[in-house]
Amino acid sequence: MRVIPVDDRRIKVLVVGEPTAQERDGQPVLDRNTKQALWNLNVTIIGDSRAETVQLTLPEGGFPKNIGIGAIVVPEEMVAVTWEKNGRSGVMVRAKSVKVEGGLAGSKAAA
Repeated sequence: MRVIPVDDRRIKVLVVGEPTAQERDGQPVLDRNTKQALWNLNVTIIGDSRAETVQLTLPEGGFPKNIGIGAIVVPEEMVAVTWEKNGRSGVMVRAKSVKVEGGLAGSKAAA
């Protein structure tokens, strides 16, 4: 497994889905090091010449609870993590947290 830092100054990150808790067998998935519950946030990463939608993994509390679709966010300590298991391989994208760029744009109104 390799951890590759991402230069977030060269990309825009657009929220395209609601945050969802990671679960396995009905139980929250916890970060191995911090023991915090992990969440997925569907985002589109827009670079110089292309865009790609990925699931960004964040710890609970690493994003505003009222974050909404359409928000532009700035990830903190974003990394790409390569993995290989049972002959399959891929890349996970993680961040310590995200902050909404420009304040509350893209946030859901309180119910």
